[in-house]
Amino acid sequence: MIKLIHFESKGKIVLAFIFMLIASFDGVVLSYIVSEAGTLSSSSNNTSVLNFGIKSLIGLSLVYIGKFLYTISVASIIKDLNIYLKQNFFWNKFSDKKNIPNSSGIISNLSNDFKLIENKYFQGIFSLTSDILLCIVSLIYMLKFNIYISLLFLSMSFLPMIVPFAFSKKLKLAGNNWSKANEIYINHIKDYLQGFNVLRTYSIYKEIYQKSLKNLKFLEQKNYDLMKTQAVAGLLSSLCAGVSFIVPFVVGCFVIINTNTLSFSALMGIFLLNDRVVGPLTSVASDFNEIKTTDELRKKLFIFENRVSVASDLHKTTPVNDLQSLKFNNVTYEINDKITLTLNKTLVAPFKVLICGESGSGKTTLLRLIKGDILPANGDIEAKDIYGKDMIIFQDVAYIFQTPYIFDTTLLDNLTLFQSKEFTQEKIIRVLKKVSLYDELGGKNSLKYMCGTMGKNLSGGQIQRLEIARALLRDKKVLLVDEATANLDKNNSKKIRDLLFNTPVPVIEVAHHYNLNDKRYTDKFELKNGKLIPIG
Repeated sequence: MIKLIHFESKGKIVLAFIFMLIASFDGVVLSYIVSEAGTLSSSSNNTSVLNFGIKSLIGLSLVYIGKFLYTISVASIIKDLNIYLKQNFFWNKFSDKKNIPNSSGIISNLSNDFKLIENKYFQGIFSLTSDILLCIVSLIYMLKFNIYISLLFLSMSFLPMIVPFAFSKKLKLAGNNWSKANEIYINHIKDYLQGFNVLRTYSIYKEIYQKSLKNLKFLEQKNYDLMKTQAVAGLLSSLCAGVSFIVPFVVGCFVIINTNTLSFSALMGIFLLNDRVVGPLTSVASDFNEIKTTDELRKKLFIFENRVSVASDLHKTTPVNDLQSLKFNNVTYEINDKITLTLNKTLVAPFKVLICGESGSGKTTLLRLIKGDILPANGDIEAKDIYGKDMIIFQDVAYIFQTPYIFDTTLLDNLTLFQSKEFTQEKIIRVLKKVSLYDELGGKNSLKYMCGTMGKNLSGGQIQRLEIARALLRDKKVLLVDEATANLDKNNSKKIRDLLFNTPVPVIEVAHHYNLNDKRYTDKFELKNGKLIPIG
């Protein structure tokens, strides 16, 4: 929490504490009202009554305003903490180049786990602090009335707490028995339902009815035992609560009658304050336990790295010269126990390479090695620009997926990937025209065209052309094409290949569906037993 305080505005923390302090006078104000009201009598004048009413109203108003401002302050702090932590968590996962983000897991973390942190940790810390403060303020004012009666009330108030401790083992045993019975019942029912076909085939009805009924009766008996134990514990707690209230109250009445050290109005004030002392004390343990339950979750979710500079710099690129050659120097990578990629090949630009092969032969793995998603076990991939200088090729390749992801937003956002300010409108339109999407999707209005969820408003061919346009817009130096035409009809497949061949960018395509007679390929290979074998 210290790191969070350093991050968060200290002014908000200080304000929240001040408002919390004001709100903690809740019990004091109520006790004052009751005790002062007890001093009024037929001899009191209207002015004193009016003064009493004004003071009471001001006191309550200050407390309620303090509670309101405290709630707003805490909400503001939690809002800032959530923004900081959730964004850090999301960005850490999204920008981790070593692992592919688990979308369902991350969404669950953001929507469920962080809400749990908010409720049990953040709210728990504020609740814990508030309870301690309320307890201290109320206790100080309570002791002012009469120390001995106050201490008697406090000590007797802990009597009802003995019952949960005394019954804890019985309640735990009863709860465990019910849980086991419930598990047995659920497992049997699940078993019967999953084996429904075989049971029905042999008309096993009577036996299943009897077994399920027996298990259900056993379950409900354990549930009854649990509820009975809870009821007994509740009865004893209620009786103890009554004793803890009546005994000190009666003693207080004896003191009123026999001494001049206590008035009835003061006794009522002590009684009201006692609840504001004992109540928060019992909540403190609960708050602390709630906070502790989030320990493991916080270790997983709390990320304090400053990623702002990383986020702002990731999309920045340095101009790169065109590729001259791509060389595989004794590259090896194990596909499985039987196949190991072994690559020794030089491709000279401008190349248009086709790689075919059976499923599982390593075609996609080869592309991922070039892209830098995985590293070879041995060797390296060497890239040279047109001036013979080394290039870090994986930073400047585009990967054309078989099923490109299309965001539920405009064509402009899908093309620029939310970086529209990084490109001129002239370049955006030029690229869209190159892939024949500009006129197809509305000309001047095409940039505002809504692609729909998963690109439902686009055809398969348009989706693939949009994916290629993303690469062309960013002037990528190599296109890695992974089965881009696999899901397209013959006409759309031809459009995609024509587009790939007409781009000045080197292309490496892996495909199942291809035309070996297409003379536009500079090289054709079959990937077999881990090696690239020339075709033709």
